[in-house]
Amino acid sequence: MNILIINNSTTDYSIALINQYNITLCGILINNNDYINYLLTTINNVFFNSNISLKELHALAFNNGPGSFTKIRIINSIAQGLSFSNNIPLISISNLVVLAEGAWRCTKTKKILVANYAYNNKLYVAKYCKNDNNWYLNNKIILLDIKDIIDFCNNLLGNWVLTGNFWFLYPKKKSYVSSKFTILNSNNCNILDMCALVINKFNMNKLTKLENIVSIYI
Repeated sequence: MNILIINNSTTDYSIALINQYNITLCGILINNNDYINYLLTTINNVFFNSNISLKELHALAFNNGPGSFTKIRIINSIAQGLSFSNNIPLISISNLVVLAEGAWRCTKTKKILVANYAYNNKLYVAKYCKNDNNWYLNNKIILLDIKDIIDFCNNLLGNWVLTGNFWFLYPKKKSYVSSKFTILNSNNCNILDMCALVINKFNMNKLTKLENIVSIYI
């Protein structure tokens, strides 16, 4: 199993190469606007150092948002281009479910609410539940006004963990949330959490066709 993973959900880019469950990581700090050449050069170096060729990949995984238009389009373009030209299956992963996986890793709580800032004082909000090592989205990702998030959280039933960059950006809001909830300040998607999700999707043959890729932009 050889899988290339590109994570672009933070100010830094991260790349991981999974080779028979061994993970090689490469963190990239982008200091210029030449993102595509910088990323492609780094990907090439990862292959060179691992003695694996592009044609030996069994899948290529990437974030499909929510994220900035520029970053999501860059990663989508690279992933789709490499997939189409080399017949490599794709695995798309939402940034929100990566945050849910990270919250589960820290707390082992199987109900995670993710709230990430979107635009114009609105949040992307998603309720995830974990069952048999799979994440299930409760209803769908919604856009919620910041002023409504506290009531939304306090109306949740059961044991939930709250995470996402909203709590990082607006730490004072935590004092208005019921003490029965655990809140994790998370501004980054850990690529190791993304690796866990990708491996699970690959083993279950949950691959993404080019024509079915739907990106979510901030």
